[in-house]
Amino acid sequence: MESFIPVLTPIISLVGAILLALFSVTLKSRRVVDTLFLATTVVTAVMTGYVAYTVFRFNETLVYGSGGWLPPLGIVYIVDKLSATMALLSSLIILLIAVYSIGYFGGKEHGIHYLYVLILLMSSALIGIYYTGDLFNFFVMIELMAVTAYALVGYHKSKGEAVEAALKYGMIACLAGILLFLGIGFIYAYIGTLSIPDLSAKILGLPTPMNMFSGNTAVEAAPLLLIVGLIVWSLMLESAAFPLHFWLPDAHSEAPSPVSALLSGLVVNAGLYGLIRLFYTVLSEGRNAVSGLSVILDILIVLGCLGALYASVMMLIESDIKRIIAYSTVMHVSLIIIGISIGTKYALAASIYHFITHSISKALAFLSVGVLVSAAGTRNIRDLKGFAKLYPGASAGMIIAMLGLAGVPPLGTFPSKLLLIAASVGAGNIGAALIIIITSAIAAIGYFRIINLLVNEAPVKAGMFRAGRTIKASITILCILVVLVGLALPLLSQLSTSISGQLFNPTNYIGSVKGIIERFLGH
Repeated sequence: MESFIPVLTPIISLVGAILLALFSVTLKSRRVVDTLFLATTVVTAVMTGYVAYTVFRFNETLVYGSGGWLPPLGIVYIVDKLSATMALLSSLIILLIAVYSIGYFGGKEHGIHYLYVLILLMSSALIGIYYTGDLFNFFVMIELMAVTAYALVGYHKSKGEAVEAALKYGMIACLAGILLFLGIGFIYAYIGTLSIPDLSAKILGLPTPMNMFSGNTAVEAAPLLLIVGLIVWSLMLESAAFPLHFWLPDAHSEAPSPVSALLSGLVVNAGLYGLIRLFYTVLSEGRNAVSGLSVILDILIVLGCLGALYASVMMLIESDIKRIIAYSTVMHVSLIIIGISIGTKYALAASIYHFITHSISKALAFLSVGVLVSAAGTRNIRDLKGFAKLYPGASAGMIIAMLGLAGVPPLGTFPSKLLLIAASVGAGNIGAALIIIITSAIAAIGYFRIINLLVNEAPVKAGMFRAGRTIKASITILCILVVLVGLALPLLSQLSTSISGQLFNPTNYIGSVKGIIERFLGH
């Protein structure tokens, strides 16, 4: 189905960012800035919701040839079930972060419009990543996301630690960008196209009308695997997957808490989405597509298991609460990679489900801890003792987030972890299933350590932070969502399986552009 909505949706956030920058200079009104920021995130969420409704309700893939060009000559936007779900998840969490930020930074925050502009640019980049059907456009959107992330991490430029974390993040992400650019360049040199449906068709050996523009290219496994390895390495850097996670704890802990929620709950998803799109759309059907690809996936399973073990242990050692949550992100990224790499329909469905449960739980964790840290004036968990008595609302949000991330039934990540374990056993990978169980148990100790300090210890600091209505609203909604994503196991598992099933049928993605090409050719 052809529709201009996929290309319009990221443009809304981009236009909102431009208008916000202009109004903040000319009007200098905090009320106008807040209203425009919030309105843009609301419209974007409604648009992604409409796209997701259309894709799932009518079982249609939305397609738009940007600038009137058809694939593979021009950039095409393709929204399937995975794209629609990831974009909707991102826009909803960004909306809640926007509501939270209005109250969190207060009326006297200097330069707040800069932060709002960056968040809107981030929103545009994330939706562009999920909606694009072209590898070069994917690279451009990844770079836009990365550039805004550097600036957001270093938002408190008067803090040396924040600037250092931003520089470290910037250097690592630049390296990831270079590797991704080289990999995409090699793909174009080797296969002659950057259109994702065209690449998939060539690797599958399917003749399509796109061949008349990009030619019929015989794809050999060996050089393709070298290119795939390069791209996989860059995407692992973007998603902070072990052992390329080293930039994440500093970046996510030094950023303002709403930014930490954005980075840890959404930005890491972009690289993981890239892995899914690479393995199951470009290379088609995971392990079955190219001879030797299973070696890369086996390596990723091992790295996922090691990363989950390492991160769960680090959660017990750290005393900085934001770094504990950051290492929790490394652990959950590792679990998602295990599911992606197992290569079965049900393991992939479990990973997609885990995207949803982890993103919502992690956003709640960082937004809740933002109140607690602002009140205590420190990130040391020992100084948060007894804060459940002083800040019951934020503490309740923190406790629900910790229980959700720990996978305590029926909250948060419990159903997706359960499905990951079942899928691992079903695929005959008992070792991966045991790692998921063991690391979840180790991490639970870290989560319950935080809960114990909040609830069972006497306060050591009084705290001086007032959580306004917007903060309370965001935390309350996220608390409800953490409960709902756990209780909605039948519905969300069915949704995730539907998405996974579509990914295991790449001919659907390839055929989505047929209408554009036929109309262009006058058939």
